[in-house]
Amino acid sequence: MEGDGVPILVVPQGTENILAKYLGIRAEADWLWRALVDGSESTLDVPVMNGRPFLLIGGIGFDAEVVRRVTLTRGGHITYLSYFWPLWRTFWGDSFPAISVEVDGQPVHEGPAMVFVGNVPRYAVGFRILEKAVPADGLLDVCVLPCRWQGGVLRHAANVLLRRHLGSRGVVYTQARRVRVWARQPVPVQLDGDVAGWLPAEFEMPGKRVRFLVARKSKAESRKPK
Repeated sequence: MEGDGVPILVVPQGTENILAKYLGIRAEADWLWRALVDGSESTLDVPVMNGRPFLLIGGIGFDAEVVRRVTLTRGGHITYLSYFWPLWRTFWGDSFPAISVEVDGQPVHEGPAMVFVGNVPRYAVGFRILEKAVPADGLLDVCVLPCRWQGGVLRHAANVLLRRHLGSRGVVYTQARRVRVWARQPVPVQLDGDVAGWLPAEFEMPGKRVRFLVARKSKAESRKPK
């Protein structure tokens, strides 16, 4: 079901601006005005986690703990430097707990891991963890990166950066309409870069969509090779 009402125009004002970058939105007055008065529309599915809607990606485990630590220490607007100490402390302090993942009723993983569930391929600093994600296909993309120690974090980060994590040893990548994730001990969850509680988590695609305004491509832009 398409979203009701008028489409949304995103004005990038954050640190990473993942949604704006994915939609190709620029933080320029002329560009935003062109999108507002003569823009086209881009439609995204709206998945939910435990009934809470989100748009981009949910992270479970390591990256969610970094987000949680940033939230506990922030006092206002954050920058990339705000993530340094939370990332450093999580890197050396994470116990890498066992996590269970079930996709459309079928178990796909049990053990220490970083888990990502979402709707778009783009993640922070240009990482494309959910490489095959299509934001309006009605499916959740799921990526499980098995990780028992700090070296695994570095290996996965390098593989994702080089876009060769799909097919790597132990990595699970699939698509689904419903995903369940749980653990025997507290494991944090983040949604779109915000703290979203703890496991267990159930992700679903309820069939709702939201529309965004983007600038209509000029003829010159349309002719540019991809």
